[in-house]
Amino acid sequence: MIESICSDNDVVEQNIRMCTLRAADYRGRSAEASILDYRERVAVYQPTYETIDGPTTGNEETNKSWIKIIDCKRFIINNIRGYLPSRIVQFVSHIHQQSHAFYLCRHGQSEYNVLGKIGGDSGLSAEGDRFAAALADFSKKEIAIDRDGLFGPKNGVAPARLWTSTMKRTIDTSRYLQHSEVQIAYQGDDVEGRSQKWIQFRPRAWPNLDELFAGVCDGMTYAEIKEHYPEEYTRRQKNKLAYRYPRGESYLDMIHRLDPILHEMERHREPLLIIAHQGSCTFFFCLP
Repeated sequence: MIESICSDNDVVEQNIRMCTLRAADYRGRSAEASILDYRERVAVYQPTYETIDGPTTGNEETNKSWIKIIDCKRFIINNIRGYLPSRIVQFVSHIHQQSHAFYLCRHGQSEYNVLGKIGGDSGLSAEGDRFAAALADFSKKEIAIDRDGLFGPKNGVAPARLWTSTMKRTIDTSRYLQHSEVQIAYQGDDVEGRSQKWIQFRPRAWPNLDELFAGVCDGMTYAEIKEHYPEEYTRRQKNKLAYRYPRGESYLDMIHRLDPILHEMERHREPLLIIAHQGSCTFFFCLP
C-alpha cells in the first residue's frame, strides 16, 4: 500500500485545480463549479479517512508492507522486502509536487543516415547541422522560458537540463546550445531557498541512452545484412522486439538499461531536453 499525505494548503489547492481540469467527471463544466464540487467530495471523505497504521487500526497494519509519503519530503517505509517492492520505494522517493517537462529529440541527420547504414558513431551531415542550429533556437525560446512562473516570475528564465547519449551524433546535435549562467532558488530545499548558480543546458552524456548496438552488423545497411546474414535478417523481421544481433543487443536489452534513466528523470524538477536515438526515444514515447 502507498499513502500520500499533503499538509501544504497551497499544494492541495493546486492539486485540486489540476484534478478538476483533467478529470472526465468535470468535462464541460466551469472551473469554479468543478473546484467547488471537488472540495465538497473531499469534505465528505475527511471524517471517515483513516491513515495507514493509525491509532484506530489496532496495530493490524504493523506487519504489512506499506509506504507513507508526507509532503513528498518524509517517507515512512514499513516491512518492504524483495526486488520489485524495493524498486517501487526507490521510485516514489524521487517524486515531488512540482510538474516538469521532458523534451525528446532524435539527433540530427547523421552521415550514416545518408548512406542508409545502422549504428556506427558518425558525425552530422549538413542537414543534421542545420537541425542542430534550429534546435538551439527552439530551446532558447521554448524550453528555457518559465511561462508558468514555476521558478520565479512568469516568462522569466527556467533552469534547463540537457542529456545526450555518448554517441557523436547526439553530442554534435547539442553543440549550438548556449550554456549561460543563471541564478536559481528553490523554496523548501536543503539549502533553505538560498540563491545558487546554474549552468543552462549543462551537458551530461549517458551510455544508457546509446542507440541499440547491432554487433557484427554495426555499420552495415539492411540490404547488406540481408545479403551476408540472411538468417539473421529473417529472424529480426519475425520479432524485432526480442531479436538480438549477434554480439549485439535486442530492444529488450535496451529497455533494461533505460530503466535507471526513468528514475533519474522523475527526480529532477527542471525542464529536461533529451537528445537520443530512434530506439530510446520510441521507448519513452510508449510510456503511459
